[in-house]
Amino acid sequence: MKYLREHLKRTSLTKLVFLAVILLSCSEEENVPENYLAKVENSYLKKSDLKDMNIDFQNVKQRDAFINNWVKNEVLFQESIKQNNDENIDEVLQSIRKELIINYLIESKVKNSSRDFTEEELKEHYELFRQNFVLSNELYFLNGIELSDEKTAHSFIDQFNSSAVKTFPSEFKNAISIFTNKKYYDFSCPSKDFYNSIRYLDENELSKVIKSEQNSYLVVQLVRKYEPGTIPDYEIVKEKVKESLTVKYKQKIIDDFVRELLEDYEIEIKG
Repeated sequence: MKYLREHLKRTSLTKLVFLAVILLSCSEEENVPENYLAKVENSYLKKSDLKDMNIDFQNVKQRDAFINNWVKNEVLFQESIKQNNDENIDEVLQSIRKELIINYLIESKVKNSSRDFTEEELKEHYELFRQNFVLSNELYFLNGIELSDEKTAHSFIDQFNSSAVKTFPSEFKNAISIFTNKKYYDFSCPSKDFYNSIRYLDENELSKVIKSEQNSYLVVQLVRKYEPGTIPDYEIVKEKVKESLTVKYKQKIIDDFVRELLEDYEIEIKG
């Protein structure tokens, strides 16, 4: 059964239903509302709609993205009404209604079914499904220090390189922050310069001084690098293992539930 896997890929039921309500209610607006944010023909998007969707009105980027998306959807909706007869629309709505009801049943069935897995269960799942955790991107573990000026950053490099012990320090005078064993994927690096500064490092090697977007200066040390196509150690992907096992566990609940229903209903399949 793929009920749960398909369900988990969809937008949450609550948000999907609410978007539909917004679209339909806006399309049927008869009176011009006060302080509306956008309109398409006689349909209006109100400020209250953003609040109900937990859109931060002060976040201009988030607000504008939502409004632009609403305008595009509304145009498509109104054009669909023009081009389709009521019978076609009723069929589509009936199909959507059926899917929403099924999703609601699945969501209600599994929402309180989470459980804690033992370390043994997680490790067993990791070993059985190792190929599911193959990396598709570069993964770096870094130590690093953030300093307020470039001269101090170079001084840190000089002191580290001249030291017989190559252990990254937990303290350093005038450091803004120090981090150890921090995880970065190639796509999550804070800047192109940061990525280019770490990609060719050997283990335990220090980077050059990297200027951050906050105008501070970073020096990082490569702890370990994983290439795409490799499988990280269990501890590194433990959270993903837990997510994978949770999905598998919930899938079994749905499979068992459907199996019971199949026994309760009269079913005929003609070959």
